[in-house]
Amino acid sequence: MFALRLRAVTRRTGTATVTAFVAGEFFKIASIVGLLVLAWALYPDLHWGALLIGLILALKANLFAFLVKT
Repeated sequence: MFALRLRAVTRRTGTATVTAFVAGEFFKIASIVGLLVLAWALYPDLHWGALLIGLILALKANLFAFLVKT
């Protein structure tokens, strides 16, 4: 969604502005925090350590794939 928003701003004005970038980053971080709060509300017995480790591993999967491939 972040990339689509920057693309829409670029098409409209011709250049991507710093304000559009910062607004997109804020929306992205707010969405992540919102999803974590939603997980907390829906699953009260959630093991936060496992959730955060899984999240970090999923985000770093490309790095791990690169290390294994070489």
